[in-house]
Amino acid sequence: DIKWIFETLNCDVINVFDTQLMDSHIETKIKNNKHQNRSLNYLFKKYLNIHISDESKKLFQKSNWFKRPLSNAQLQYAANDALYLIELRKKAEKLIYK
Repeated sequence: DIKWIFETLNCDVINVFDTQLMDSHIETKIKNNKHQNRSLNYLFKKYLNIHISDESKKLFQKSNWFKRPLSNAQLQYAANDALYLIELRKKAEKLIYK
């Protein structure tokens, strides 16, 4: 996404919270260095017990985000992603800094 934003909008992205690096850091801290799936859906399930189907995720990832207005389903999907990311970061900070 960051590469696309830069190439399309010529815009730098700063203050990024990388969920894959977060998970890797937590796993290293608890000495569980198994390489595993680090998709966002997986991390939502692992840390927040929130289940989003891969089919649903793929459906919205491939939908047309340029077409306006966005559908209610797209808006709900995006809002949930943002909400869950905030919760994921809060949970990660507790695990990293405890």
